[in-house]
Amino acid sequence: MNTSAASQEARDAMREPTSEGRAQTTVDSVVSDALDKGREANRAMRDVSDNFIDAIDESIKTRPYTTLALVAAVGFLFGAAWRR
Repeated sequence: MNTSAASQEARDAMREPTSEGRAQTTVDSVVSDALDKGREANRAMRDVSDNFIDAIDESIKTRPYTTLALVAAVGFLFGAAWRR
């Protein structure tokens, strides 16, 4: 084997990813995907909470006594369950 062939072979070997490099790439990909899913879940929870708050506000404005009665009933049930 001549020197130029050996140096070409060494360059080719350096370009190939090692198993350690592939594992790091896989870990990075999984972490990135998990972060994206977490951000998406956070956005969805924020949307749900905003919609819930809007619904409660609307209910208080349109039917204040009914809303108060429902809150009292839920509080009673929660208290009874907590006591046991």
